Amino acid sequence: MAIDKDEDPAAGSAGLRALTAFKKQLEEAKSQVNKEIGNYPSPIPACDAQFNYLLEERSKISVALKRVDTLLTKCQTEILEIETIEELIKTSNQIDDRMAAGLRAAFNRTNP
Repeated sequence: MAIDKDEDPAAGSAGLRALTAFKKQLEEAKSQVNKEIGNYPSPIPACDAQFNYLLEERSKISVALKRVDTLLTKCQTEILEIETIEELIKTSNQIDDRMAAGLRAAFNRTNP
């Protein structure tokens, strides 16, 4: 179901706020992972599972940030489908239950 910004002008701003909050959460998570990578004791063997996990986590966060930036841009000019938000929630391991509920509420305003 799409949000009709003409019917509910607050829907767009609620969506922007929710996506912006998630973006901030992602940026903080990426900063934390970068600190852990920067403080990792060397030398780092190629088979170090924990270090490789941190690199993978940083990559996943970067992908999620790009998706959120794309959605933020679209949200300003288009009506986003709740299915788009559900897909973001399913594919990002950085979204906790509270953030997921906030995103759903912001983008499902016409269908409570």
